[in-house]
Amino acid sequence: MNEGGFTVEADAGVSATPTTLTAIRAALSGPAELITGLTLRESIQLKLGTGQPLKPLLPTYTLPEPLPAASSAVVLRGDPSVEVVTVLPTRLSADRRTLTASTAHLSIFSVITNAVEPAIAGFLGTHGERPACDGRPPNWVDDAVFITPDGDPPLLVCTGSDTRNRDLLVVKLTNNRGTGIAVTASARWRWQWTGAAGGIKSTVSDRLSNVSDPAADRTLYVMPGQQLHLGFSSPARNPTTITMQGAVSTSALGYGIAWQAADEIEARKPYLRTMLAGAFTAVCLVDVIADPLRRAGNADLLPIISALAKCGVSNYDDISTAARAAIPPADWPAISPGLKSGMSAILRRLNAYLTLASVFWAGAEAVADLAQDPYARRVSIFTKTPSPDLTMHPGRLGALRVGMTGLQAIKTGYVVKAPTDAICGIRYELAPQVRRLFGDDGRGTEFRDRHNPDDLDTIWIKSRRPRTPEGAGSVAPSSS
Repeated sequence: MNEGGFTVEADAGVSATPTTLTAIRAALSGPAELITGLTLRESIQLKLGTGQPLKPLLPTYTLPEPLPAASSAVVLRGDPSVEVVTVLPTRLSADRRTLTASTAHLSIFSVITNAVEPAIAGFLGTHGERPACDGRPPNWVDDAVFITPDGDPPLLVCTGSDTRNRDLLVVKLTNNRGTGIAVTASARWRWQWTGAAGGIKSTVSDRLSNVSDPAADRTLYVMPGQQLHLGFSSPARNPTTITMQGAVSTSALGYGIAWQAADEIEARKPYLRTMLAGAFTAVCLVDVIADPLRRAGNADLLPIISALAKCGVSNYDDISTAARAAIPPADWPAISPGLKSGMSAILRRLNAYLTLASVFWAGAEAVADLAQDPYARRVSIFTKTPSPDLTMHPGRLGALRVGMTGLQAIKTGYVVKAPTDAICGIRYELAPQVRRLFGDDGRGTEFRDRHNPDDLDTIWIKSRRPRTPEGAGSVAPSSS
C-alpha cells in the first residue's frame, strides 16, 4: 500500500479475518519546520478495518533525495498536536533515502528529518545580547570577576552603578543559552529587575511553594535570552565577596523548556508567556523535581521534557487554573481566548524537543553545556573599605559641600582648619590622610571662605595645575 512517500508492508496474519488497511494524509503534514533544524516531512494516518493489527506492520518512507551526511531522520507515532509521540526505532538505508520502522499499534505516523547542529544550537545555543551598564561600580567595589564575552560564554555580564544612587552596585546578567537558569546571590539585593521573566512572583520560593531551601529566597529564574538586573548596597563588613551563581537547575531547565515551547502564545503583556511557563513548571514537574535547586545533568533532559508533554495533554485544566491564579485579573483576557488552541502549538514544540532529546543529540558536544563548570556562570564581586569620594564637581569635592560651616567641613574628615590668612580669609586644607589619596602636587590644596568667616561658600583648589577628575566640571582658580 502506498500513500505519498510512504509504503506499508503487512504480513499475513495481521488480522484474524479479511480486512482493509487504509492510509490517508494527516491534517498536520509537511514539509514544515517544527523548531529550528527539525522538519516534519510528511504524516499519514493508518487504519485497519478490524482494529489494531495482530502482528507488526512495516511503514517505509522514501525521501526524494538522499539525506545529507550531517542530518538524521526518524519515524514518529502519534499526533504531535494532541498527544505525546513515540519515537520508533528507525533504520536508514545505505543510500540514505529509505526509512523503515516497525509498529504493532496504528495511529498517525510522521517522518522527521533533522539538521543536527542547527537544531541543537537553536535549542541550547546562543540566545542573548550583552547588557549595558551605567558608570563605574561604586568605590566600595574592589574588583568584579566573570568570564568576558570573548567567544560564546553562557552568561553575559556587566557591572556599574545605579544612576539614582551611585553608592549602589548594579550587576546585569544575560542568560545566553536556550535553557532557563537559576541565579542565586550570596547576599540579599536592594532591588531586582527580571524584565519579561518578572511579573507577580520573582524568586524560586515565590514560584514553587514546596521549596524549603533558604537559598530559594535569593534565587531568581532567568529565561533564555533574558536579562536579570540586581542592585546591591555596600556590605556591613568589608572586605568580603558577593557571588551570583547561575546554574541549569532541574526546575530552571523545565521552566526554560516550557517557556520556549510557549513561543507562539500571543500576549499583550511581556511577562504572560513567562507566567504561563511558570504554571507549567509548578503543575507538571512536581513528580520529577525532588530538589528544584539541584543542578541538572544530561540525564534530566528526557524525563523533564516527557513530563511536560504528558502533562500538557492530561492536565490542561490544572495548568489553566495555575496560570490564572498567577496572572493579574486585568491581564487574563489577553491570554485566555487563545490558550486552548495555543496548547496545541506548545505540545507540537514539546514533541519536537522530545524527539530531539530521544534521538538526535545523543553524544553531541552542545549537551555538555548543561554540566559546564560552574565558574562559567559565576560573578564574584570583591569589596573593600570605601575610600573617600574625591571626585570634584562645581562647588563640591567628595563629601565637602558649598554652604557648610567651617565646623561641618572639618567633621567630614576631609579638611583641617589652617592658620588665618588676613588677605584671603579662613583657610581649610585637605587633611593629610585624604591628601595622600587625592595626590598632592607639592603646592597644597586649599578651601577658602572670602565672604563669611563661618561659612565655606566656595571650594577653590590652590594649584598652578588645577586637577579636574572625571565628572568635575570647572574648578575656580585661586586668586592669591
